[in-house]
Amino acid sequence: MLFSERLGIERDEFSLQINTMDARLRNALWNFVEEYICDGKDYFRHNKPEFIEKVKFFWTIISAEKHRNIPDYLSSILLQLSKDFDNLRYNSAYDVIEAVIGKFGIREGAVDTLNFSLGFCGCGYRLIGDSFVPITTDSDIEALDEALSLSDGYHGVQKHLRSALQHLSNRDRPDYRNSIKESVSALESVARCLAPTKSNKFSDSMQQLDSRARLHGSFKKIFVNIYGYASDEEGIRHSIVENDNADEAEARFMFVACSAAVSYLIKRYAIEVPA
Repeated sequence: MLFSERLGIERDEFSLQINTMDARLRNALWNFVEEYICDGKDYFRHNKPEFIEKVKFFWTIISAEKHRNIPDYLSSILLQLSKDFDNLRYNSAYDVIEAVIGKFGIREGAVDTLNFSLGFCGCGYRLIGDSFVPITTDSDIEALDEALSLSDGYHGVQKHLRSALQHLSNRDRPDYRNSIKESVSALESVARCLAPTKSNKFSDSMQQLDSRARLHGSFKKIFVNIYGYASDEEGIRHSIVENDNADEAEARFMFVACSAAVSYLIKRYAIEVPA
């Protein structure tokens, strides 16, 4: 908790930024991008193949100019890219960050550093995995990060989680219905990975897990009810009804709940990560 929060001092200039981006927030995002360009190395000229490729990528997604216009010196490159980044719409700035992570991956500790900066700047989004999502509680963010990390070796599980996140975080056309579907599919997938059965039923997998390390009856019922919510005859996954009443709150709850469930089952029951 920072000084202003401890003393209950309002920071009016840091009101939550959803569809806007002030200079402080934009600079925080640019600093993140610049770290990827420089990569901790002292390039005086872009004469190394890997650096040339990297510069061309950033030049394309930020400046949208011809490669022949790329300056010779790193300082000039950074200056031009910084100016062009400042002129991007707020949503395009987030697109750049997601594109960078998609291309180069995410460094250890970088997500925590960026999310701290976003919080300090009053940003209405946080980076979860490789996508920006609307702000949620710190405990929820930790649960989502943990689920994505623990499911790294469970490819089907992680695919469902990432798909759920993409449907939920799509700023232009969020798909809450399919986000719920993918969240529950992640829970189903991890149960089947940890306890495969001939019937291939979620309930049978949960029963097998329960026999290995007993779950409290009420606790087990939570998992079954979450799965059953989206899988019964009127559920999200089996319904072809055109009326879609799923909303953001519902989709976000299911995503967080299923992520926490995935983490719990892997930590409790995983003996080794599948090949």
